Amino acid sequence: MDGNFAMAHEYLAIAYQNSADDDRAGEEYARAAKLSGRVTEREREKILGDYALFQQDSAKAIPHYQVLAALSPEDPAVHLNLAECYRNEFRFDLAISEAKKAVDLAPSPSPKINLATYYYLGRDSQRAVTLARQVLKENPDNAKALNLIGSYDLGIGKEGEADGIWQQMLALGGDAALMARDAMADAAQTRIHRTQHEIVRAIKIPLQRRVVAEIERGDPGTNRDTNAGIVIEASLHRRTRCGLTDATQHVIGGELTVRG
Repeated sequence: MDGNFAMAHEYLAIAYQNSADDDRAGEEYARAAKLSGRVTEREREKILGDYALFQQDSAKAIPHYQVLAALSPEDPAVHLNLAECYRNEFRFDLAISEAKKAVDLAPSPSPKINLATYYYLGRDSQRAVTLARQVLKENPDNAKALNLIGSYDLGIGKEGEADGIWQQMLALGGDAALMARDAMADAAQTRIHRTQHEIVRAIKIPLQRRVVAEIERGDPGTNRDTNAGIVIEASLHRRTRCGLTDATQHVIGGELTVRG
């Protein structure tokens, strides 16, 4: 391979990145960037934008992709990369705008599920789910679409439906199974936090009532004017140290065992 051929290094970097070999991808991107002064403006902006995005520097990548979008407005990949940069900066309205352009240019499942993801992150769940279901009609095994719908189902309390989707993803194997395991672990953590909150609430409310009763009786051990809240928290802390930790660990262990 010609060592001065910048685009060869660029495409080799992309190949390594798609193979999850980030070390080699970074080396090739660096070589391409070093040679970017020898190529056309369009190629240079692509190299520098891709390299910055690879380095997770969206602020640096955006201006390169903006120039590239002006030079190649018909290229859906440019709009998708720009959308991903905006997503990384939580600018979901702009991510949606760019992803729509990509879908108009290439109405295939990949751009559509990207757009659905940005809708979901931008709190437009209905549009996200509708688009994800369209993707599944074209490709029933699309892992990203399945995962989005599973996450939506979990969020609205349909845990059974969500679990069914993740079981379907596990059966697909590969990246779909990895995504399912991550989603199931997140769901388990959510249930753990909910259980912890419920346990703390079950202890704290009776304590609050007891302290209020002591204050009303004029109990000399409780300062009516200042530290009733501290009394509650201190008592709760004692109970937590004495028993809540062990109980919670049991719940956590059981949950992870079941969901793993």
